[in-house]
Amino acid sequence: MIVEKITYSPIGVIKSPFEDVRDMPIQPTGARQVIGTVEVYPEFKGGLDSLEGFSHVILLYHFHKAASWKPMITPFLDNKPHGIFSTRCSIDHPMRIYLGGVVSPLVRCYYAVVV
Repeated sequence: MIVEKITYSPIGVIKSPFEDVRDMPIQPTGARQVIGTVEVYPEFKGGLDSLEGFSHVILLYHFHKAASWKPMITPFLDNKPHGIFSTRCSIDHPMRIYLGGVVSPLVRCYYAVVV
């Protein structure tokens, strides 16, 4: 089987106050009061049209601070190791592509975060 190389280019930047992966909350509920921004590059601004009518935006992002991957991990609130593909762990995954959602306050302010 020939594996095709897949490349992608960013359309913007997600910014948060977290500098170190170890300081990031394990679950989103641990960051309810944390404000971050999604900055979309100017050439993609038109793609944001009509977004204000939605409660959430789904983000596909590259987690650039992830360390090398681990085939087995012990998930949060578990005491037993599992294969990485059977968990929702993002930091130890071999792929650096992740899926996340942004709730309505940022959606309503999306023009303010477009650079």
